Amino acid sequence: MCEMACQIVQKKQEEKRIEEEQAVNARYWKIPTCCDDDDDYNSAVTPNEPIDSL
Repeated sequence: MCEMACQIVQKKQEEKRIEEEQAVNARYWKIPTCCDDDDDYNSAVTPNEPIDSL
């Protein structure tokens, strides 16, 4: 009887530890980050057909 109660308590403690660990990991995923990688690329807007500017 006591052994069964101890197993239940251990299982609850393990579940709580896992939940706390997941909460810590989830918190770091929600940190906003900004990455400016525009310097690596050159872009231009060009029409599908050439414009006759002459």
